[in-house]
Amino acid sequence: MVSCADRKGSPEEAVELINVEFNPHSFLVTDSLLPREIDLKMDISDMTMMELRLLRHYPYALKGVWFMESDINQFFLSKTNWYYNRCCDYLEKHDFDPLLDFNKANISKEERGFIMRIDARIADLKKLQISDVDGLKLSNPAMTVNMFQLEEYDKKLLGHLAHHNFAIFPTKYEQLFNVYEENEYNKLPNYITTDLFLQAYHMYFSYVLKSLEKHSFVPRISAMNVAMYKKAMEIAASASDAEVKDLAEFNAAYFSVANELLTGVHLEVPESYRDKAAMEISNIFGYKATMSPMMSKAITFNYDLFKPRGHYTRSEGAERYFRAMMWLQTFTFCGEQKVPVKQTAMMAYLLNSIDKNVAKEGVGVYKTLDFLMGEPDNVAVIDVADYLASNKVDGITKLMESSTLNGINAKLGSLFKTHNRITSKIAEKSSSGKDCENKVNFMPQRYTPDAYVLSRMFDEKANSEVPFPRGLHVFSAFGVDAADRINNDYYQDADNWKGYADEMKKVKAKMSRFADWDKSMYNKWMECLVQLQKPNKDYPDYMKTSSWERKNMNTALASWAELKHDAILYAEQPICAECGGGEEFPEPIVVGYVEPNLGFWQKMKEMLKLTRTLLTLNGFMTEDLDGKTTSLEEYMDFCIKVSKKELEGKSLSEEEYAHIERMGSSVEWYPLGVIDPDMELSDWSDLKGSDRSIALVSDVFTRNVLGCKKCGVLSEATGNADAIYVNVLIDGKIYIMRGAVFSYYE
Repeated sequence: MVSCADRKGSPEEAVELINVEFNPHSFLVTDSLLPREIDLKMDISDMTMMELRLLRHYPYALKGVWFMESDINQFFLSKTNWYYNRCCDYLEKHDFDPLLDFNKANISKEERGFIMRIDARIADLKKLQISDVDGLKLSNPAMTVNMFQLEEYDKKLLGHLAHHNFAIFPTKYEQLFNVYEENEYNKLPNYITTDLFLQAYHMYFSYVLKSLEKHSFVPRISAMNVAMYKKAMEIAASASDAEVKDLAEFNAAYFSVANELLTGVHLEVPESYRDKAAMEISNIFGYKATMSPMMSKAITFNYDLFKPRGHYTRSEGAERYFRAMMWLQTFTFCGEQKVPVKQTAMMAYLLNSIDKNVAKEGVGVYKTLDFLMGEPDNVAVIDVADYLASNKVDGITKLMESSTLNGINAKLGSLFKTHNRITSKIAEKSSSGKDCENKVNFMPQRYTPDAYVLSRMFDEKANSEVPFPRGLHVFSAFGVDAADRINNDYYQDADNWKGYADEMKKVKAKMSRFADWDKSMYNKWMECLVQLQKPNKDYPDYMKTSSWERKNMNTALASWAELKHDAILYAEQPICAECGGGEEFPEPIVVGYVEPNLGFWQKMKEMLKLTRTLLTLNGFMTEDLDGKTTSLEEYMDFCIKVSKKELEGKSLSEEEYAHIERMGSSVEWYPLGVIDPDMELSDWSDLKGSDRSIALVSDVFTRNVLGCKKCGVLSEATGNADAIYVNVLIDGKIYIMRGAVFSYYE
């Protein structure tokens, strides 16, 4: 069992907080089959609230009342060999009209007296229903009315429930919805968590990417690569100037590599770059950090970045796309050097010279990534192409004029001031000239605010005590107090790193001014994770405990790991481096509850609305994506509606309870439909490999400091689903409910 407890004392000691010992021991729970009659004079003084509630229904069960409270109904169906038959007997004798009204059960005077005695005892116990724990009003788990629905329970569970009103257990389930499927089978009330729909959004977001990549990005990038290659070869063949010829041949080699990575088709490379291009391909498939033969500056290139990760491991086509885009996004032209700037200028000229439709569609991929992942971090060749177009540079001669090249340098200097935001802390302090800080890429990877935080929150000194940033640092930077408390109290960062307080103060100040939440789907997801952890005075008291605060922190970190997994190709990774049913009876009602984090549900609805708007404006909202977006929007509308009623203390309708009962397992079909845009699946048994599980790993930061024994890669991960048990007060009764939450690893 995993506890979110952060108080002193063991869970066993916490049981002392329970005012009534929870020790059900009557025949109701010990007998495998219940008798057909009961002793109306039995002693009920030591019975628990759960036993009293069951016992109160006993006389009505004997009369054939069909109970509409699902847990009571299931109890008598499973513990007797007579209850169902008596309900059927009544049904047949009354024109197939089941007995639902307790007042029509023909209860005797003695039975009524027995029930009144139970009611009086229940009224006494209800005075102990709420416990004061550290100034918060928490439900007393000894008063739980449906604990019998759990296969097992012990003092440890009761202790956590007493202290926090919830407890978390690890499971072997590969998907969150598996927990809800088991709930539905056992008629255990659902606790619908924020985790469930963050997982659904992760699947949706990944599906959007896969759809765009497969049907739009790949053909567009492929056409652009070939067009750029052919134009470069054409210029090289006709060039009389040796420098122009070399620049064109370099570009031909560059796009030949890109094309081979994407399609597997080799385009002939000019002899001057043939060996270098071949070495680049070899290095890319070698996945090791080494010198790049084609980059003008002798710096180490992290070829391990080309190893397909995330959803790009699912097919050969996805792996090719990953490597090709990584090449186009990470091959660096150093702005400090003349040759790379000229190579960039030639590349920009080629982009302006190829077929306009091909260029427009290729650039369209770059623009689409703006709303998916955020703004580019480094300067793009496309920026230089725009400069050439605006200055009417429409010929090679004009391109090579000193005035044009000086103008390009001036433009780059201006762009570098705002575009290169995620940098190496070590490189910034270096005066050796060995670093390439002002970078130009054909299509740069994207700036994300969390990556900026990761790039700052570590001690760059060799063998330091805080060599890596932490996921918690990201949320501390965004003002989440829970993250601060864990960083300060548990990890004691300020004691282990002298510069921690100052660095955290700086990133907090910067992130407090961050206002680009609506500019990309990535940013909006991050905003939802921050909103998830904001307190609200109207929330139930168990959601105000420090342990629930940590539960939310765990949820946010796990969802963040999924976000980093989805964005692994496009978002820039910070690096610290010095170099480089048909029954006649009505269906009984199963109560349920939606985690009433209203601010989160509303922010999720905003995110889906933004997603719909951005996809529509950019011409990518297909009928398929529209349907999948609508499904999630409808779920959010329901969670918002129910959360409002729960926070206002209003009872839910039978229809709403039925929706909650179905919701957990029905979400199974949603991710099944967003595995692959060209795959139709009818059952999870059809899936093989990693798609079957929510477990994933994403690398988010690399440390490569000379002379340091603490180098390596920081990874964020999710594992199997955890089950969360929560005590919830509904219509005056305390129920134990179960939901699903993420497990998280770093």
